Amino acid sequence: TIPTEICVRILSYLSPRDLCTMSLVSTMYNNCQEDENLWNAHLKKDFLITSGGKSGYVKFYSTFYQYIENYAPMKAAFNKIDECVLKTKGKVDLSPGALPSLLANAMENIIKIMGEQVNVT
Repeated sequence: TIPTEICVRILSYLSPRDLCTMSLVSTMYNNCQEDENLWNAHLKKDFLITSGGKSGYVKFYSTFYQYIENYAPMKAAFNKIDECVLKTKGKVDLSPGALPSLLANAMENIIKIMGEQVNVT
């Protein structure tokens, strides 16, 4: 048998879908794919969340699977908006009249981040 650390390292190169498939191959692979760090790496990459393990990944994937390609850049854009609010000490105008402008700026940020992501890959 392969040591667990090596098995997990090998499985770390697989997509979440392939991890689930590998869990059906043998008991050893099934045990290795349960490793929290393995799933936490996918959570961070796909959803910008640092912990939650396999159950966390399944939860977020089942909720956001149709948006998985866009989720990380959108979350990054909204995090930038949160940073802006913190920098202005909450003095961002959130009145109904200001919301269209705020949303337009947020969409510009999302499009910019998504464009950067597309250009990088």
